[in-house]
Amino acid sequence: MPEIPLPVRVADDIRHRIQAGEFRVGQKLPSERQLADQSDVSRQVVRQAIADLSRQGILDCQPRCRPVVIAGPKSNGRANIKDKTIYLMVFPHVSDFISSQLLKGVQQGMTGPGVHLAISSPPGGRSVSWIDSERQQLLNIAADPMASGVIIWYLGGRRNVSALNAVREAGIPVVFVDREPPPGFESDFVGTDNFESARNAVRHLVELGHRRIGMLSNVDTASSVGNREDGYRAALADGEIPFESNLVAGVNLEGRTFDEAIRFALDSLLNLDNPPTAIFAVNDQIALRALSIFTSIGIKVPEEMSLVGFDGWMRWMPGGGNLTSAGQQFERIGHLATRLLLERIGQAEPKSYRHVLLEAPLILKDSSARP
Repeated sequence: MPEIPLPVRVADDIRHRIQAGEFRVGQKLPSERQLADQSDVSRQVVRQAIADLSRQGILDCQPRCRPVVIAGPKSNGRANIKDKTIYLMVFPHVSDFISSQLLKGVQQGMTGPGVHLAISSPPGGRSVSWIDSERQQLLNIAADPMASGVIIWYLGGRRNVSALNAVREAGIPVVFVDREPPPGFESDFVGTDNFESARNAVRHLVELGHRRIGMLSNVDTASSVGNREDGYRAALADGEIPFESNLVAGVNLEGRTFDEAIRFALDSLLNLDNPPTAIFAVNDQIALRALSIFTSIGIKVPEEMSLVGFDGWMRWMPGGGNLTSAGQQFERIGHLATRLLLERIGQAEPKSYRHVLLEAPLILKDSSARP
């Protein structure tokens, strides 16, 4: 089962002791040292847990004073529902690799009787219909008297903020996974540190000696895409390699099939006067298709072209595949999102929201080598 971060575990323990009446409203908490000894953690971990509870309005923290309990979690009107339904909204469908791993983590995080899971994914074959379907699903959840919380892999950008607000106004907490909440809607989020993980992946190519490193990105406004592009640029800067915009090719599906779009993007890189010797792909779906195209046109990987992806899809195959990739912890993301959501159910809207970022360690395989 995925490990829970220590500050989250300590905060949960303090909250449960408040709920049990061990720490009452108006009472000071034990010292940091005592709490650290009781939980077998460092005092720094205790400070992080206390700061989190302070942001939630449960503790009052003043300089040079022990924290004081000012409130227990308040009901949002749905805490007393006997049977609770948690909605998991994934894309494009539950059999997708990422969705299936998120689901596994969510199932691990669900505890206690009377908690049920409902899974939904937007039907349709175009981005517009997917977004419209997502909006309608959110509105349906807002109207469901049994709905207690939502975990969502979000598509709608600014367009579906009104539907998200309808869910919140119904007293239903929302936790975003993989993609950050859209502008104008603050919420809890569990995902990957895409910037640092992409930076680490491209740094690997720099350390191998590559100076011409291209990027296959996609035309998507998701936070994860932008953060990975920023990580790519940061790794180049770390290696004192000038950024060149023509080395970034977007995979644009407008009027093209997926294969056609990737081949078109690859052609724009390979036809440069000084083409790249290595390519960082924004995700494994693009990377694996690029690998197939390289094979079909006679470019040897990694002898003539190094290739690094992002997601870690191949680690689930026998032998782990041959693609070097940043391995996202989708199962753990689902598990932590569920724990956070169960904690939010029955509480008033918090003063601030949590963003939990996990590392995507680089999985070294046979697709990257010295130029």
